[in-house]
Amino acid sequence: MSPAAVQPNQGSAPLDGVRVLLLDRDQDARELLSVVLEQRGASVCVAGTVDAALEMLESWRPDVLVSDALSPNRDSYALVGKIHALEADRGGRIPALALTSMTRTDEAMRRLLSDVKRDLPKPVEPSLLTAEIARLTGRERRRAPR
Repeated sequence: MSPAAVQPNQGSAPLDGVRVLLLDRDQDARELLSVVLEQRGASVCVAGTVDAALEMLESWRPDVLVSDALSPNRDSYALVGKIHALEADRGGRIPALALTSMTRTDEAMRRLLSDVKRDLPKPVEPSLLTAEIARLTGRERRRAPR
């Protein structure tokens, strides 16, 4: 993403009030994605590890998880599985969106993807990321009746 791509555009779905838990192994990516989402109205909590994300999940209660596909220590698809195994009152029902740099999906990855609601390639376009988060949280922009 270029710095110009961080600027919000009028066609973006609003994320006002959406709480996003962002897991990415790369600090620069976390910072950039956090800025993009905050400019679109989201509250963002960032994590650099799966363990930190699990801790934040229960204490902060996000509306959606945006996760890098390959985090340090553990695969973040395993994080999604761990989250979905939690009881709803502990955050187990939040939708997950994975950011991946992988170009092919083998059978093992397809099994891991079964709990991920959407898989987006990196680098992700800010407007697409915004629209997908809005869709996953039920806050996509609706057309006004004429």
